[in-house]
Parts: sequence; structure tokens; C-alpha cells
Amino acid sequence: IWLGMSICLSLGSHLIGRALKREKHSEVKLLFVVQLLTSVLVLLMAQQISPLLVIVFFCFSEIPRGSWSSLQEAYLQQQIPSEIRATMGSITSLVNRLGAGAGWYLSALLLEKIPILNCWFFSGIFLMLTLPLFVLLWKAEQK
Repeated sequence: IWLGMSICLSLGSHLIGRALKREKHSEVKLLFVVQLLTSVLVLLMAQQISPLLVIVFFCFSEIPRGSWSSLQEAYLQQQIPSEIRATMGSITSLVNRLGAGAGWYLSALLLEKIPILNCWFFSGIFLMLTLPLFVLLWKAEQK
């Protein structure tokens, strides 16, 4: 499973790098697609169609996760003035680490009360609830 996750993370990073170079898509639109794919794959994991499919969906959910960092960095590089870019990059990294830590902690608390499939379901729903934020960013970008 670890090998599959690693390959899928690398694949996501590679694919988004190619998409950013080749396509004329906005980063916000690509962030939306990545978040949507992650949401759908996490929700599919929660369905537990079969153990093999859970592993497959889990590995595939690493593809958009692998693209997230590169895509987020590309977006922020365009939005942040160069004189404060390094500082903001550090702050963004710190916020990402704190958010990940909080997510892991809350997941652990949730896992003590309910099965992992329900945790995945709630995670998928939460990820979906963030999609309107990307739509708002995209609309703001078009003004």
C-alpha cells in the first residue's frame, strides 16, 4: 500500500506540473478540480464496496493530494508581492502543518467514537463543503 501511495503522490505532482506548464487553466480552477477529485475519492472509500476497492480509491486519492502542494504554491506565487513572498511562504507552510496536525488530532478523536468508514464519509463531505470557496476565489480572479 505504501508503494502505491508513493507512486500516486509522485504521479499527482508530475501531472499538475505538466498541466501548469501546458494548459492555460487558472490555478484556482485546478485547485477546485483537485479538491473535487479528492472529495469524491474519499467518499468512494467510505462506501466499502470491497477491501480491494478501498485500497485502490485510497491510493488514487493520493494523486490529487500529490498535486496540491505544487498547485497551491503556484497560485500563491502569483498572488503575493515578491517583497513578502518568502515570509508568506513560511506562514503558509506553518498554517498547513498546523491544519494537518489539527486534522489528524480530530480524526483520532472521531475514530475513538465511530468506525473509520464514517470518518472517511465525514471527511469527504467536509472537503466538498470547501468547494464554494474555490468558486468564490475563481469569480474574484475574473474581476
